[in-house]
Amino acid sequence: MDVKLLKKAVTFIFTVFLSWGFLPGPGGSAADPKTFTDKLGFFSFTPPEGWTEKDYPGETVGRVRFTSPDRKATLSIIVMPAPPQEATFEKLLEGKRGLLEKMRQEKSEGKFGLKEDKVCQYKCVKIEVEDPGRLIQEYYIFLDGGLNVTFSYGASDRAGLEKYRKIALDSFCTIKLKK
Repeated sequence: MDVKLLKKAVTFIFTVFLSWGFLPGPGGSAADPKTFTDKLGFFSFTPPEGWTEKDYPGETVGRVRFTSPDRKATLSIIVMPAPPQEATFEKLLEGKRGLLEKMRQEKSEGKFGLKEDKVCQYKCVKIEVEDPGRLIQEYYIFLDGGLNVTFSYGASDRAGLEKYRKIALDSFCTIKLKK
């Protein structure tokens, strides 16, 4: 066999093997994650890898829900124009305090919490809801550019909530609002 041809073949094969890990395969790669854009054009974001989308046909607001691969956690995003009664952060906070009080009266066995918080770069109202034995959920609600954004994340138990919290919040931090 020709030595020059053998060297070229070895070099070619070596180059292919070296580059193999750097080229995207079928379905993209971590460097090219799938982006979700809601049908009404209010927002886009990158959902956690492997989570299943639940669509809401016929919605008049930007809305989506994703479920974890083991079906133990969900995250959802709802984006709509901010209603006048919640057009400022102070009004939003006041409105959510009233809502929480109503929830406490209707579900006395539930556990509820409300505080000002920050998620990603957004100042938000954080609401925690626990319906013992059924659901634990966190809501992060904020205003930006005339839009009201609600990000919620929940699980059937505390272990599920803790297991997926970082993944859900990291995914939410990829949100891009269309103003």
